Amino acid sequence: MLCPLCSYQYTWESQPLINSIPAGNLALSTAILCSGSLPTKTITLFKLMNCSTINESTYFKYQRNYLNQAIQTTWIEHQNSIIASFKKNKDRLILGGDGRCDSPGYCAKFGSYTFLELQNNVITDIQLVQSNEVPNSCHMEKEGLVRGIEFITSKGLEVELLITDRHGQVSKWVKENMKDTLHKYDIWHVAKGFKKKIEKLAKTKDCEL
Repeated sequence: MLCPLCSYQYTWESQPLINSIPAGNLALSTAILCSGSLPTKTITLFKLMNCSTINESTYFKYQRNYLNQAIQTTWIEHQNSIIASFKKNKDRLILGGDGRCDSPGYCAKFGSYTFLELQNNVITDIQLVQSNEVPNSCHMEKEGLVRGIEFITSKGLEVELLITDRHGQVSKWVKENMKDTLHKYDIWHVAKGFKKKIEKLAKTKDCEL
């Protein structure tokens, strides 16, 4: 753009820049990642609306170079503040722990194990386990719990009560390695198992519901 009065030349830009990176493009990539949306479908949506947007390679470049690091840094800072608060208050933790895999059955590649501090309702730790780090995918839940407990105790925190599902490997490890910690089962899992037993009995002769 050129001013006819003073000949000042100005280049119009559709969005501000952050160190030569278009801020809108980076914000869009962040929104796609943090919302759990599929980048392919999101980008296709914009194209169908005739809106200029980034391509998939740009999204994955931003994710690799900026977003993953930003998320990790933010999480570590948040986690450190939580741990500092626990230590300041001399809290003995009441933890709920549960694992989740990226797919059901024996073909899962990744498993995460999450600890929730139930008195304060805050996520205390998250561990990610890959199936090739353990004998098979069935061992990922126990491995995630072990890593999480080791991390939490390494910070000088004491676990008073641990609540988990009825995973056999988890129960065995807790019994052998956390003798001073009370271990309880999540009532939801107990009720679910009880329901299955009742339904099985209901199918036997003369016991129909």
